Amino acid sequence: MQFLFKFLLVVGIQFTLIERVLSHTYEIRVNQNPDGSLTWYLQSWHDISETDCVTYANQSGLIINGTQYPIQSVHVGSIVPLSPTIFGSCSGNYPRNLYGVINTPFLGTTLNVQPYSNVVCWSNCGIMAQGDFTPPPPPACTTCPILGFTSFVDCSDNGTVCTDSDDTYTYNVTVNHLACASVTGDGQFTIVIDPGGTNTVIGPFSYNTGITTDVVL
Repeated sequence: MQFLFKFLLVVGIQFTLIERVLSHTYEIRVNQNPDGSLTWYLQSWHDISETDCVTYANQSGLIINGTQYPIQSVHVGSIVPLSPTIFGSCSGNYPRNLYGVINTPFLGTTLNVQPYSNVVCWSNCGIMAQGDFTPPPPPACTTCPILGFTSFVDCSDNGTVCTDSDDTYTYNVTVNHLACASVTGDGQFTIVIDPGGTNTVIGPFSYNTGITTDVVL
């Protein structure tokens, strides 16, 4: 009986160690910023005193839409207060000693995301790739979200070159804006045109999710 107890104890310790070794990066969280950029947080149970975890952190990170984005900085502590949105995690009760940060630009509204690592400290615990990951919404804007616009006018004479009265004009406008535009206020905007010296307000139009909205008038 004593032998069996020792055996079970040893087996239990081995399973715990195996689980711990395989789960270096065991949780990933993400925030979307007002401009549409993303901040990713990779949680590890390793300690900052393990120099390889810091020195070679840039050999690990995320592959997003086919491009590698390595860990850019390493910090002490938990990622729980930094982001409420969990991209992926592995079961287990691990200490939150260390985390890596990755900042990416706006990459689209639907992402293909896969963790990768060439360093033991940041090896993936088994968090699976997500081919249709939608980033969380950004916080509401605190400033005007419109950054600028481009436009061009298409004129059609309707096949009557010498008759102006049946001419039509199509305005194609692309509005460049912060990603927070669609979640701020009513999420809408209007356009003012000035044909013949009179201001004409057209709209409202709803901002697209992302950083550009196309409007045809």
